[in-house]
Amino acid sequence: MISIFGALGGLVMTWPRLIFTAASRYKGLTGEGHKVYPALQALSSVSPSTTVPVGAILYTAVTSCAALLFFGSFSRIVNFMVVPLQAMNILMVAAIFPLRRRAATAESVYRTPGYPIVPLVYIVVMTLFLISAIIYRPADTFIGIAITSTGIPLFRWIGRKELA
Repeated sequence: MISIFGALGGLVMTWPRLIFTAASRYKGLTGEGHKVYPALQALSSVSPSTTVPVGAILYTAVTSCAALLFFGSFSRIVNFMVVPLQAMNILMVAAIFPLRRRAATAESVYRTPGYPIVPLVYIVVMTLFLISAIIYRPADTFIGIAITSTGIPLFRWIGRKELA
């Protein structure tokens, strides 16, 4: 329980800010050349008095409560949501390898202590975690991956608008 509460404490602080940052990047895009996306405008709103991302915090609170009501238990939420998100974390950490090769001559390259062992250990341990989730709760895990994958068409659509 201590580990869960510690992780939740970190997620409560970081997850809304990640959503805010992503929404802030895309809120200036216009749909069909004339209107700002209202959902992104709401997610990127900031309280003028406290300067916190209030739109993203409210969105996170509502979706968290809805997930708990829909899935019914914490372990199911973990399989539905954490497994796909952890797969994204593995991909982000793995990105260090091509990025380091590409910028090997730049002086501003961040030197990771223990590179390449530390990122490799992380990738292996988290991959084992994903494999165990697939083995012990395959249906929930694959449904979670499918739910998360529904965001790919939206991401590609917004990306296409940004390039235009």
